[in-house]
Amino acid sequence: MPYFMVPRYLDLVDALPKTPSEKIEKYELKTAAAERLGELWDREAAGIVTRK
Repeated sequence: MPYFMVPRYLDLVDALPKTPSEKIEKYELKTAAAERLGELWDREAAGIVTRK
């Protein structure tokens, strides 16, 4: 995987928010992650460095 594709933040959720047509509501995921940014696992805070 190229270094620029390695995610920095990681959040595990029980269920993904979906619309009535069963599509994933991506904006809901972004909003929830932005609100809880301090609680998410952070690759850089864990000391994992990617090569460029």
